[in-house]
Amino acid sequence: MRRLSMSVLLALLAVLAASCGVLSPATPTATARSVLEKASLRMSALQTAAFLLEHEQGTTPLMPGVGMRSVEGRVVLPSSFELEVSALAAFMSAAIKVKVVAQGDEAFMTDPISGAWQRVDPEALPFDFRDLGRTLGDIVMGIQEPAFGGEERIGGVQMRIITGWVATESLRRLVPGALEGEKVELQVWLEEEGLLRKARIQGKAVAGDTGESVRVLTLHSFDQPVQITLPG
Repeated sequence: MRRLSMSVLLALLAVLAASCGVLSPATPTATARSVLEKASLRMSALQTAAFLLEHEQGTTPLMPGVGMRSVEGRVVLPSSFELEVSALAAFMSAAIKVKVVAQGDEAFMTDPISGAWQRVDPEALPFDFRDLGRTLGDIVMGIQEPAFGGEERIGGVQMRIITGWVATESLRRLVPGALEGEKVELQVWLEEEGLLRKARIQGKAVAGDTGESVRVLTLHSFDQPVQITLPG
């Protein structure tokens, strides 16, 4: 009798809960691919951003004899950016700073010795940040075998980490000299609304890299007012 009463009680509770809306239909669980799709759309809609690209292992050639270690900059999308590049000059055995400003089809870079501005061909630069939001959106969509890799807080904001790999050809809008036929591991840290806050790339992306080469890109100050002007 006690068992019957308990069964009836549980049934009544279930009916009451359903009628009161306590039990709601289960919401579909987000997949890693659906999270990446959301991030791609959000990043492609960016207007401005600030970023820091650092090399944990290795460098990227800036010019003959000069290896880029880090780049800090701001972008006004889709056509302008300004950067400060920290590099290592082998011929001087010293660290140097180089500034770069680009707008549309025009670009200027300071001479590593004199600091004077000189006009350069944007296509000759080892990187292209002019349409960074859309570029990152495309790279995110190109991640293969995406999987959730946990969560982490950055700047007080909870991030979802997704891991996978990309073909190096998909990096060429960001790094024109990216190799062909290679794969690199890619981790991305994404906010709930889709903003990409951090990306970690490991592997042979450009000539001179090894499998242990690591680049880390962090982004912040999304859609904040930024004005970029060409020198002179």
